[in-house]
Amino acid sequence: MGRVIRAEPITAMAFAKFGKLLEQPALGAREDYAADIVNRRPSARINFALIRAEPKAPATAITRLERHPLSTQTFIPLGNADYLVIVCPSNARGDPDLGSLRAFKCGGHQAVHYAMGVWHAGMSTVDTVGIFAMLIHEDGTDTDCQFIEVEPFAITFDAR
Repeated sequence: MGRVIRAEPITAMAFAKFGKLLEQPALGAREDYAADIVNRRPSARINFALIRAEPKAPATAITRLERHPLSTQTFIPLGNADYLVIVCPSNARGDPDLGSLRAFKCGGHQAVHYAMGVWHAGMSTVDTVGIFAMLIHEDGTDTDCQFIEVEPFAITFDAR
């Protein structure tokens, strides 16, 4: 196994480079336009999907990242399962900048909104199955999602 990354607790500031952390309305009972939902393809439709995520054991090898080059993507937990968010920006060639890889541990009360083009690992939870609502724009073409195989790395995290 290659590199091991320690997951840190997510904060809005630490995640800002990759998107937006959504926790609760900033003021009052409602926050309109809480995240900028972006779609760069007129032919793409909104896909509001349900995702089942399985726990990722510490030291499990992660070998693939993905990105959505023409749409933002949002994950909203439908329960209280803690989950992992693994992200990195692109390098000058558009590949993942693995030197800038970050891992965050999120609480089941926190949603994440990935900025367009951010490389990330598939959803995984910490210790129990989690269900998420996911929002993205898709048109069924290869530009919906791009995958890349990467040198294996692992995530470690502190137990609850």
